[in-house]
Amino acid sequence: EEELRWMFLSCRDSWLQSALNQVVGNHSLSSYQQLCKIIDIVRMHTFEIVTQYRAIFLDYISGQEENVEADGGLLFAWANRRITSASELMAVGLSKIKEGGQIASLLEKVMYCGAYLGREGLDFRGVVTSLFETRVLSLAKHGIAVARE
Repeated sequence: EEELRWMFLSCRDSWLQSALNQVVGNHSLSSYQQLCKIIDIVRMHTFEIVTQYRAIFLDYISGQEENVEADGGLLFAWANRRITSASELMAVGLSKIKEGGQIASLLEKVMYCGAYLGREGLDFRGVVTSLFETRVLSLAKHGIAVARE
């Protein structure tokens, strides 16, 4: 059964990665549009994959996993890797965003995504807030430097 679990996550991961690659490779989209699509893909498909995995492989008691380590941490490791990958994509994309309104909109989308995935125990909002703080601080410093000139 462990090999089947691994195969399931591997196949679904490949599918998810191909969806993300299509967005990243679409150079007709602005960085803002790419990040919006990436966040939506991560939210929808990560939730689907985790829900499907748990429905297929894990038993529940009152909506909670009977044994958190029932899969040897495989699902957690996969989800952690996906969230790390999404955070890296966001960091690259955010560095290209120059408008505060777009950053605010993206932050709102990311916070919703984190809360949504939090239903499955994957709330990553604390991980990505520093990305946005760093970008806003950078834009503010740049704005002040331009104003001083």
